[in-house]
Amino acid sequence: MLKKIFLGLLLSITLIAILCYVALFTQIGKFFIKPLAQEYITNHYSSDLTLLDFDLSFNNIYANFDYKNFLDLSVKGSYHLIQQAFDLKILGKSKSIKEKFTLNGNISGDLKDFNIKIFSNIASSRSNFFVNIQELQPTKIYFKSQNLVLEELPPLFNLENQFNGKANILVKIQKGSKGDFLLDLSNIYFTKKTHFQFLDTLVKKRFHGKLKGDISLNGALLAQGVLHSDIYTINIKNLNLMQDQLSFHYNFQLPSVANINPKIKKDFYILANGQANYNLKNQQWDISLDTPSFEGELQAFLHKNHLSIIFSENNLNKILYFTKIPQNIHANLTGTLNYSLIDHKGILEGEINHFTINRNTFLDLIKQYTKFDIQKEIFDPMPLKINIQNHQATLHDINLQSPNLGFSSNLIKLDFEKMFLESLLKMRVKNSMLNMKISGNINNLHTKFNLNDILRLDRK
Repeated sequence: MLKKIFLGLLLSITLIAILCYVALFTQIGKFFIKPLAQEYITNHYSSDLTLLDFDLSFNNIYANFDYKNFLDLSVKGSYHLIQQAFDLKILGKSKSIKEKFTLNGNISGDLKDFNIKIFSNIASSRSNFFVNIQELQPTKIYFKSQNLVLEELPPLFNLENQFNGKANILVKIQKGSKGDFLLDLSNIYFTKKTHFQFLDTLVKKRFHGKLKGDISLNGALLAQGVLHSDIYTINIKNLNLMQDQLSFHYNFQLPSVANINPKIKKDFYILANGQANYNLKNQQWDISLDTPSFEGELQAFLHKNHLSIIFSENNLNKILYFTKIPQNIHANLTGTLNYSLIDHKGILEGEINHFTINRNTFLDLIKQYTKFDIQKEIFDPMPLKINIQNHQATLHDINLQSPNLGFSSNLIKLDFEKMFLESLLKMRVKNSMLNMKISGNINNLHTKFNLNDILRLDRK
């Protein structure tokens, strides 16, 4: 990007010089030359670089540019049109952004062989850039930036308002050999929310690490590294950056889920592998994930703003932990969740089997009177369909049955924001029935029923 900008500046100035000579340095000539020069800049280098003004004398030139309405650039110095040689000074100053920065440097040499040197305090860093260009092709590039504050990055990098932390960057490229790339990150965390509370907890954790690898003169990057926080580790492999596309393979390790929420009743670890692709222009992710940590196999896919999760005999108890639902229900889940992150709307369809439930005061009362123990019952597999919209889940036609006990409901509603559940539930004991109304916070549900109905229940 920087190479194209400064090469565009240089060749634009050369074009200005030629056209101005033709126009004999007149204001009328300047009036016609400026739109032609701008069209050339737009078509060949960057539509974001705007020529504001220029002035040409016999041996000197001055030009003023705007880049994306946040950076004012000026170039002035001497040139020799016949020898195609120049010695130009570059000055830049940010505008219309909160964190101000400046840059200065020079372009010197001739069109066959010249150097570009730039120094800047962009994002509170100490940054310098050098490139040697021969026959209008780069032969050597050196870039070093120390203590780059990510939250101060201008909109040039499409990373603003996404990350906080600091970075050191080193790039060394020589024509004819592999270039070196090093990215050293410290105290990094994401600032955007992910739509899921447990993921928000993870991304808010500060991490550090290094990525290093090979980089070519055309900007193609292949790197790998390790990122650490105090609760997780991410191994990055085959990180590839080409034009506007970033991709990599990853291995994620979370040794203790209790580090996200200490209230978990039975701790477990998460080990996951996958691939991620990020479009820098559209700022959209495509991510795949595969993990055995929920027992069975769980696969997840994020494409743009659509999330799909495939459950295969997964431990429902572990999955419920991530929804803040108490870990009182035990079963295996097989099915598919499709969810839109834009519309906050989705559907989970599948089946649960091997169902059991923890004992509580109400179930102990049922056991005491009927002698049926729910924890000894073997329930039939149950079809499951859950509609999710605006943080509310609706379950229709619940029908969970064993030879001696059963639960059924036409409708169960759960508000994930308030964690409020409401349902009219029927409990079957042999051939008798108990009607109940369940409502309240999911962690402290109230069960309303007629005590006389318990006395009418069948006994063992």
